Amino acid sequence: MIAWLLKELEKNPTTIFYKRDLLRQSKKHFEELQLRKFLTYVQPDPNRETYPCSLPCENACPMDIVEIEGKQYAICPHDNEIDPIPLDENALERYEFSIERLLEHIRAANGFDGTLQRIDQDFFYLGHTTYNGSRVGFVFGFTCAHKGVLELTGLKRFCTDDDYLVVFSPVSVIEDVFIRRELGRERIVQTSFDLSLNFQTYQFSLEKLLSGAIAQKATETGQKNNTGRRKRGRRKDPKIKTRNRQIAEFKANNPGKTYKEIGQKFNVSAEVVRKACNNPDN
Repeated sequence: MIAWLLKELEKNPTTIFYKRDLLRQSKKHFEELQLRKFLTYVQPDPNRETYPCSLPCENACPMDIVEIEGKQYAICPHDNEIDPIPLDENALERYEFSIERLLEHIRAANGFDGTLQRIDQDFFYLGHTTYNGSRVGFVFGFTCAHKGVLELTGLKRFCTDDDYLVVFSPVSVIEDVFIRRELGRERIVQTSFDLSLNFQTYQFSLEKLLSGAIAQKATETGQKNNTGRRKRGRRKDPKIKTRNRQIAEFKANNPGKTYKEIGQKFNVSAEVVRKACNNPDN
């Protein structure tokens, strides 16, 4: 059920769940989440209590709740011709899902260091751990899968001590190849609880999460090292230097000869002759 709750919260993080919808998902899981205090009862406000309208109406507005002869009914505020809908206790009873409670369970199950902190209205910092000598930080955001590169890389300003950053969303993941590549360069991995979390144990495989980021970093490091070796290895062949000096000397002794004529003598192009004459030591 947690996966379904997260999916709904990703659409709207302020969603309050009706008991009837929770029971429709699973009575067993509903009771378990209540016991673990993931789901907490929301006290109704008699002055603002409404009921979602499921009628084929162009207004699509919530229905008012009234009491008739000791029983509660939902009525349309715009059309008196619509019959009142009788409501039972499950229809009005509502619950709120505690994301902080879930994050605390994830922290405990995976042995994170640090404390759970709210970065801003969109993000939570779950804590950090160490993997292969690198410090890895963990962030959760309801809508992070819909953020841009600048917003997500900006998290590094808060998580300054973390070498890698894993950013979780509830269900969705960033699919844009460009954004994922740019995040990888900043050592940021974006994934979702739905893809990586075991909802029975609240654990995930850190090795699987970071394998791609570490591989990308190793590739980039290898490319830089190869580039450096190529640059250091670009030394002019001594035979070419000797040939260039001979060409320059021949030209100096035969100023009337053209580059083309000299090139034919040394079996090289006129452009090579020109460069040799201008810089014989290069």
